[in-house]
Amino acid sequence: MPLAVLCGPPCSGKTSLAKKIADELSKMTTCPDGIEVVSDADIYDGSSFSRDAIYTNQNVEKQMRGRLKDQVTKSLTSSKLIILDAQNYIKGFRYELFCVVKAAKTCQCVIFINCSKERSVMLNSTSQLYSEETISALHDRFEPPQSAARWDSPLIEITPESIESFDFQQLNEFLSNSRALPPNLSTQNPPRQRAEMLYDLDKLTQRLVSEIFDKVSAAEIGQTVLITTDAQKESEKLKVHKKLTMPELQRIRRHFLNFYKSHSFKDPQQIPTVFLQFVNNAMI
Repeated sequence: MPLAVLCGPPCSGKTSLAKKIADELSKMTTCPDGIEVVSDADIYDGSSFSRDAIYTNQNVEKQMRGRLKDQVTKSLTSSKLIILDAQNYIKGFRYELFCVVKAAKTCQCVIFINCSKERSVMLNSTSQLYSEETISALHDRFEPPQSAARWDSPLIEITPESIESFDFQQLNEFLSNSRALPPNLSTQNPPRQRAEMLYDLDKLTQRLVSEIFDKVSAAEIGQTVLITTDAQKESEKLKVHKKLTMPELQRIRRHFLNFYKSHSFKDPQQIPTVFLQFVNNAMI
């Protein structure tokens, strides 16, 4: 199910809106595992720091954001709607959440409560969660979401005064009709390879490294040598652009093994050819 990202300055009404969204969408949406509100208040209350202490210490604030992201990542599934109740005032953090959504193959919606500094100070006078200096600093640091940015889209912008008249039906349509964000290479886990395949690959590349070293060492610069690529004695040509030492070849081999672990080879017979391309590129 999707992720609803609430975004707004402190004391702008995010927690009240999150509860209303959970109540209203539970009547409109069928979620096998229900609706969960992930709140920064739960993260803060579980720490030994006050809100002022968190937002005046960059390292502590970064740790809290990390815990918040971890909770979203753990909770976000295909059968549960997650509502994130937090300031989410840094666009880089909203992009990280966008990547989490892509990796989960679901969708999101950003709800921005556009609240003035004066209104935040007034609402904070009742709860006293922040000092006035912290409220002012957080407003100055706030990076408002932009509908043109893909990690802030679709975007619903409201004010604290319009929370009571929030269009829950519009939000439900956004979350119900949006297509799941397609995962890309940076947000997917590398394909798992069987242990025996990696063992065979290790043996193959060790043999290729040994043969390449022997034949390149014996050849002249500019000559072409033949490297045996499989048990049937098939060969590939390799032009000697420069001499390679054994440590250099081993580094190329490690680079290739890392490449192999994050890519799929439909035809295992391609492996020697691709490895020789790695060696050739290193010599050019």
